[in-house]
Amino acid sequence: MDLRIGIISKEYFGFKNKNRPTNYHGGFGFVTRKKAEELVKSGVEVHVFIPRYAFDGVNNNNLEIIKNGVNIHFLKTKYNPFMRSLAANIKNLFYAPILDKDVLEFFKKIDIDLFQSEDPFIFSLGASKLGKPHIKIFQDPFDVIDKQVMKQTRYDYIVNPNFNNPHFITEYDVRGSYSKKTGKYYSNKGLSIYDRILKNFICKEPKDTVFSVAKFISPKIKEMYMLNYLPKVLYNPVDVPKNSSIKKSSTPMVIFLGRFEEQKRPDVALWVAKDLPKYDFYFIGAPSPQPEYIKIENRLRKAYRKYKHIHFVGFVNENIKLKLLSKSWVLLNTSVREGLPTSFAEAGVYETAIVSAVNPENYPSQFGRFVVDKKFKEALKEVIETEECFKLGRSAREYMKKNHETKKVIADHIKLYKKLLQKR
Repeated sequence: MDLRIGIISKEYFGFKNKNRPTNYHGGFGFVTRKKAEELVKSGVEVHVFIPRYAFDGVNNNNLEIIKNGVNIHFLKTKYNPFMRSLAANIKNLFYAPILDKDVLEFFKKIDIDLFQSEDPFIFSLGASKLGKPHIKIFQDPFDVIDKQVMKQTRYDYIVNPNFNNPHFITEYDVRGSYSKKTGKYYSNKGLSIYDRILKNFICKEPKDTVFSVAKFISPKIKEMYMLNYLPKVLYNPVDVPKNSSIKKSSTPMVIFLGRFEEQKRPDVALWVAKDLPKYDFYFIGAPSPQPEYIKIENRLRKAYRKYKHIHFVGFVNENIKLKLLSKSWVLLNTSVREGLPTSFAEAGVYETAIVSAVNPENYPSQFGRFVVDKKFKEALKEVIETEECFKLGRSAREYMKKNHETKKVIADHIKLYKKLLQKR
């Protein structure tokens, strides 16, 4: 297929070397890699553009590698999307790609037919200035309320942690109060300068190039960016294994899958696990490289290593992760907020029920339990002791197969590419 795609993302999931993961290794990076590699298998030439800093913490030179057929460009840029302070945000705006010649030169150097932004950010503005079709796919947009929730959660997790009785709020607690006052569920008020620039960019883009990855995210994008239409959905892909590869553990097994950071709240999941010794808990994931995250992870490991039924697995390769998902009875999600986690689809195709504090796309309420008031222990007991988790898991597999199966999702993407290119 004579088609050259440029995917723009904040990160690219994987290993820097045999034992060490990339600097940032969250869901966006995983989805970016999955789509890129599958597009290559379909005959598309794929170039991925991400900040060099997201790969290995170095930001003083460009790096280009080819991995599994994907051309990955780790770009030197003074812009860093992971910096949090006000001063850093102002600096980021100044060094955005529309002003950063290095990034724009890279975009121009390769004759890209069509750009695709995975969760649009400031890099996306530069690509749209090149006059090529540009698809914007929102994975997990943050409005002002999300940022308030994360600010409070960061304080509770890093500044004032309490492992014996963890602080715990969800976005629903804050969003519900806001809704009562304003009558609106999402907010486009009080946006940062960065978000205002992005809003002005998105609202001018053709509506057939703006998408979300879930139905529940589309109204949020419409409200945040003041669109006069509801964006359509492009689901994220997940491989559906053969039934014969799913082999559940003979004893109850619960899996936690996520970064050891404030949004995922591993401290809450560990607090739940310690009181359920009849179940084996496996914790898959690692923190980003900031010292404060590593410090908290070390404290958590030290506090819970005495519990024989709690297993810290760390950051693992895909094969090990999928083997553990195949054995698990329940996926435990204790996040304070989420987009549509890749882990939900992965758990679903392996017939693993979901117990979660958030309910994106109603997956937990359909295929497990949506937990309120920190009643995780009760929810886990309910689905495990009755073995209802197996029935819920089978239902999840059928749904994920229908909506998220890799070949179908990639075919939908390619169909969209051809349609947009024909309109030029």
